[in-house]
Amino acid sequence: YKDRAYFINDSTISTYKNFLNPFIDDILKENYDYIGFSVNGDSQFISSLIAAKLLKEKGYKGKIGFGGTNVFNDLKVIKEDKLLFQKYIDIVVLGQGEYSYEEYFEFLSGKRNIKDVCNIIYLDNNENIIVNKEKYLSVKDYCIPCYDDYDFSEYMLPEPILPIRASYGCYWGKCTFC
Repeated sequence: YKDRAYFINDSTISTYKNFLNPFIDDILKENYDYIGFSVNGDSQFISSLIAAKLLKEKGYKGKIGFGGTNVFNDLKVIKEDKLLFQKYIDIVVLGQGEYSYEEYFEFLSGKRNIKDVCNIIYLDNNENIIVNKEKYLSVKDYCIPCYDDYDFSEYMLPEPILPIRASYGCYWGKCTFC
């Protein structure tokens, strides 16, 4: 994990930077209030941090969040890394994000206190890393993603990559399968 700062900041090593720059410019034109990264592998963590860094360097004023399975691999270190929150991201979403994002967007619109947003890690105004309460979907609330309104012509890669959900959320959280 500590080597990531090297990869993120060393321009001679960061192959992602040149690849991401045109996409960052396009994203900034859209003036999004929130940009979320689904981080499901170590290389995705590095490229997502580079993208977040580029966004911030180019003046992005919105919020940036990370979630995904790889967040759990580095959870202990993330909970102790103030620099991660000071420089790159605003929140880390833990576990299922369905409730978290709904509540976080309510926070962004002034309808909810950030302390009441479940399953997130963030840096408070006193520079303390806060881990909010956990809340999980019940089986009756699970849904199948719908991509009817998604414009695939704006997809960053030549072919869309869509998730296939073979199982969903283990309340026990102790298996290593995922």
